[in-house]
Amino acid sequence: MAYPVPMWAGVSKEAPPSGPPTGVSIATSSSGNYNNATDGVDTTGCSFTAMNYDGSLWLFNSLIVNVPENDFSVFNGCSAAGYLQIYAYLRATGATSYLWDLSIVSQSLSNGCIGTIAGTASTSQDATSSGIGEALQIIWGGGRGGLLFPLAGDQIVLDIEADATNGSGTTSAVKCRLTYDIVP
Repeated sequence: MAYPVPMWAGVSKEAPPSGPPTGVSIATSSSGNYNNATDGVDTTGCSFTAMNYDGSLWLFNSLIVNVPENDFSVFNGCSAAGYLQIYAYLRATGATSYLWDLSIVSQSLSNGCIGTIAGTASTSQDATSSGIGEALQIIWGGGRGGLLFPLAGDQIVLDIEADATNGSGTTSAVKCRLTYDIVP
């Protein structure tokens, strides 16, 4: 025998999200400061600051950093690679999960140097203190005779991307393009 089912049975008291996350953007903090921007710091401990930058330098979602080739010499006797960590916040309304991504778009590095992505992408909305998980690692050329570094005219281009997701879908932030030009 079938029993009548009350109209309220099986109805959630909380309404599901009405759509995918909105207001999704990569920024330097949860509010204020700089939108469509990140901060970057070399974390090798070799006192190398030529590739560091802050959110105030971005032009919409693009940044070009000029790195003097002679500045790499601080890595001699210190580290066989440079390690640039990126810090940011993923602004989003209505999101329940987050995912960062750092990728190399192109690279042209001399002296056997190679850029790689190190680490694992963060799933934290707030990556302002621990970083986005993935970082740019540049492994210097050379060997026992000494390290060799990128030269003027070299370049590496990165895309910083992030997604915000909820039960209704995923919204991608406008990617931030970071270019390092090696200069004399």
